[in-house]
Amino acid sequence: MNWQMAEPDPTPEQLAAYVDGELDRATHERIERWLADHPEPAAEVEGQRQLQRLWKASTPEEPAGDRWGPVLAGIHAGVAGREPPVPGRRKLPHGWGTAGLTTAAGILLALGTWLSLRSSDPPSARPPVSEETLTLASGDDVEIISIAAADVRALVVGQPPLQEPLVLASADDMAVENPQPEADGMIPYVPR
Repeated sequence: MNWQMAEPDPTPEQLAAYVDGELDRATHERIERWLADHPEPAAEVEGQRQLQRLWKASTPEEPAGDRWGPVLAGIHAGVAGREPPVPGRRKLPHGWGTAGLTTAAGILLALGTWLSLRSSDPPSARPPVSEETLTLASGDDVEIISIAAADVRALVVGQPPLQEPLVLASADDMAVENPQPEADGMIPYVPR
């Protein structure tokens, strides 16, 4: 008689690696066979592939190599606590800054006055404002398999796998009855 062990179902991590093309050939073929027999997970995998294609189609190009220099200079300057140098830009004389601030304050005052007059219009004169919420995922759509403890507070949707520390057994759950001596004659000590 020839007995074969049933192959285990793939884990969610393996299915994600399958979609991303990160599996070795044997595991890839095993998951393909499994998906052929399981239409519901196969449809979910196809949905993930469509999402991956959309993501790749909408990802912007990487900036050219010469554009990284000013970004890196800005990061280093920010870490050092000073303003990053801007190529081709000179500092203006001190009086120009004051004139700019005065002009900005005047513009803000005029804008504030205009907005307050506009808000005093009767509600019927104003166009209706419609707000629509775009929900990308709900708590039921997200299943978190594992997460670092430091990242739990950053969750927007979903719940961490464990909400509190996991206690498998407490002292009250155990009872030691008739301990037997070890091979060397010692009896184990069990604190109460």
